[in-house]
Amino acid sequence: MKDAAIAVVAAAAVVAVVFSGLYAYSGIWPPFSIVESGSMQHSDRSTFITIDTGDAVVVRSPDKVEIKTYVDGYKENYKKFGDYGDVIVYERTTGNPIIHRAVIWLDWNPVAGGDGFWSAPSLEGFPESGWSNDGGHDYMHMTGTLTFYGYGFSSQVVSLNLNSLPEVSGYVTKGDNNPVFDNGPGGLVPGLISKEMILYVAGFSIPWLGIIKIYLSGDQYAISQIPANSVPEMIAMTVAVISILAALFAISGYISWYRHKDEE
Repeated sequence: MKDAAIAVVAAAAVVAVVFSGLYAYSGIWPPFSIVESGSMQHSDRSTFITIDTGDAVVVRSPDKVEIKTYVDGYKENYKKFGDYGDVIVYERTTGNPIIHRAVIWLDWNPVAGGDGFWSAPSLEGFPESGWSNDGGHDYMHMTGTLTFYGYGFSSQVVSLNLNSLPEVSGYVTKGDNNPVFDNGPGGLVPGLISKEMILYVAGFSIPWLGIIKIYLSGDQYAISQIPANSVPEMIAMTVAVISILAALFAISGYISWYRHKDEE
């Protein structure tokens, strides 16, 4: 009985240390965000380096992170979740928060008595073959259409009509698996993502941890987005963990029994 009590206390202490560490890393509570769509997947199979439906993403407070966009990440060779730049979680006026990659920060520059324009200083040093603004490369004075070439893990060509955006600075964002940017008429949000809209920055993902929550929610769309290999691998991992814990408990019990037997 004494050994069992010690084991319980030790387990509780480990759990407390783990959650304290997560809070210190995250800066918010709870530190998890469950992924309920396939917009960030890089294939039809779940992997450890991407964000897949059913993953639990450990998130961080924006105050603890200097957000790097896809453009920044490309220049610095900084990658998260299988591609350049950071992934953010932002709120919108309707629907669930969105977890997508920050692509580039655009500044709106108003002009008294005339038309304003957009600028993107971070494009300095970014390959000109990778972007254009109406065919040109004046990143300090942009209107019209901003286009990226060979973008992301699937080398997409994606464009954004700058003239259709509300005149407020912010991030252009995109789901890695989506064919278009989030921003603009018909998109997930009408304008750019301001810093005030950002709820979290994604730190790392724990595969499959959110699958049970999705099934319990009964959200058929989210259920349909879960990669085919996720549930079998989650079950296999769960069985393996339970087996290891059972084996350790059995070994501990045997050692305790043997010790007491030897003392008789």
